Amino acid sequence: MKPLLNPHHAFPKPRQGGYILVFTLSVMALILLLTGVTLNFVGSDNSFNYQTYRRAQALSLAEAGVDKAVVQLNSNVNYAGETNTPLGPGTFTAAVTTVDSFTKNIVVTGYIPNASNPKAQQSVRSQLTFNGWGVSFPYALQVGAGGLQMDQNASVSGDLYSNGVVHGASGATITGKATVAASSAQTADQEWLDQSGDFSFGNTSATAAAAQSFIPTVTDKLTQINLYLKKVGTPGKINLRILTDNNGVPSKTVVDSASINANQVSTNSAFVNTVMKTPQTLTADQKYWLELDTGVNATKYYQWGFDADNDFPGNTGVFSNDWNPPNPVWNAANGDMMFQTIMGSSKASLSKLAVGGDALANSLKDCTVGGSAYYQIINNCPVTGTLNPGSTSPTPTTFPISQTQITGWENWAQGNQVIAGPYTVSGAVALGPGEINGDLIINGALTLRGALWVNGKIIFNSGSSLTVDSSLGSGSAMIIADKTSDHVTSSTIFVNQNVTMTSNGVAGNYLMALAMNSDTKKEAIELKNNASLSTIFYAPNGFIDVHNNVSASNLVAYKLHLHNNTRVTYNPGSTTPTFSGGTPTWAAVPGSWRQSLN
Repeated sequence: MKPLLNPHHAFPKPRQGGYILVFTLSVMALILLLTGVTLNFVGSDNSFNYQTYRRAQALSLAEAGVDKAVVQLNSNVNYAGETNTPLGPGTFTAAVTTVDSFTKNIVVTGYIPNASNPKAQQSVRSQLTFNGWGVSFPYALQVGAGGLQMDQNASVSGDLYSNGVVHGASGATITGKATVAASSAQTADQEWLDQSGDFSFGNTSATAAAAQSFIPTVTDKLTQINLYLKKVGTPGKINLRILTDNNGVPSKTVVDSASINANQVSTNSAFVNTVMKTPQTLTADQKYWLELDTGVNATKYYQWGFDADNDFPGNTGVFSNDWNPPNPVWNAANGDMMFQTIMGSSKASLSKLAVGGDALANSLKDCTVGGSAYYQIINNCPVTGTLNPGSTSPTPTTFPISQTQITGWENWAQGNQVIAGPYTVSGAVALGPGEINGDLIINGALTLRGALWVNGKIIFNSGSSLTVDSSLGSGSAMIIADKTSDHVTSSTIFVNQNVTMTSNGVAGNYLMALAMNSDTKKEAIELKNNASLSTIFYAPNGFIDVHNNVSASNLVAYKLHLHNNTRVTYNPGSTTPTFSGGTPTWAAVPGSWRQSLN
């Protein structure tokens, strides 16, 4: 019989290494499982992040499509969109719809990589608005060097600024302030008008500044400078300086200076006229320099009309990277820049007129002044306010619309529609924006939907009317008479008796009629008896003749005649009407951008 086991001798202890092995294998299995799960999550997260990245790319494409559409509209007013345009990593499609003359809607969709097999797509919607020229009309009457004649009982409710003589008659009144400036002479003392090309300045650091020399023939004040310019892109302002000569190049001595705002310069070459605010005296037979400079930008700069023949006697053009360092370096342009300099001014006088506010003129005669008087000579003029003898004569002021703006409006109108002329309006007709290539005769009711350029004469017959379409809202409209080939016998506006002209009634909406005739012995704009015209009339180079019992809101002309009982009632709101057209400025409306979920 086998002996019993020792009760104190238990079963053998299991080996510790077996448990450790099992535990290790279990942990390893768990780690592998977790690793697999983690890798799966990481893969999913990477996929999610990649899709998010592609959606961001598609959204960027859509936004870039909106930007491109704005650029396209500013060069082609008929742009309606585009389809499957390649851009970067994908394509985009844009659709533009017109709401009215000032408003368009746009929808742009971006696709990655393309529209036929998109991995991602995003859409944006935006509203585009046309920001036209804002023009300032601060005076009821603004007159050029041709001066103003007011006949018996002609009245003006508002202010007057004239660059020429003002002469009234019994009962003629101006309720506001009357300013008569010493106007510039009308012929250039020095000029160079030949052109073979353009000289760019402001596009590189080397050409930040450009200058042209000239030698006046008389000792007198330089009152006006005309420069033949155009702009590329959207540059900043131009600094204009008159500098003395330093051994054949510009010195750093400034005789006079002025600024030319970018909105005065078109993308098409044209003369830009600058009236000097405080004209300085130049000496005959001494050389001076017209110096222009602006900020440097390769895509935003100016071009000055240039003649490479270099045959302007005793004069030339130069350029520099800086006009005013300690030792400026000027380089030969090998040609001459296009310009005109106007020297001298006329004496400013006001006579036979009742002025309700202040009166400012070199000479005041046979008048009454309700405010204060500023003058050199006064004769038989009772003054309610203070007398200010020895006052400096006011300086001429420029007209509010430049040739650049007019050309811009015409180009914009022509780009929308061209209608064969002569054209006759019978019944109710809506026109614009567009061009009529010939004369326009209005026998009925004409409604303007934008700028209407008439390449000829405009005739409003008795009983006809002109108004602005309600779709323009607060945007204003104009009608232009400008036969570009004939400013002597054409480019006129004739308004017969009993014609009415009005805005659309919305605050900020105005109507302007503009004529480019330049024969100051004949009427550029003639307004016949009893016409009711809530309109701005503008003839920058010509003569406006206003007959008996006509009412109007603003008149701007080189020369102006108000016949008996004419009434001009200034509308203060017309200080800044906005007219569509001109330099294109379609832009997205802030806050109108919306992303569409796809």
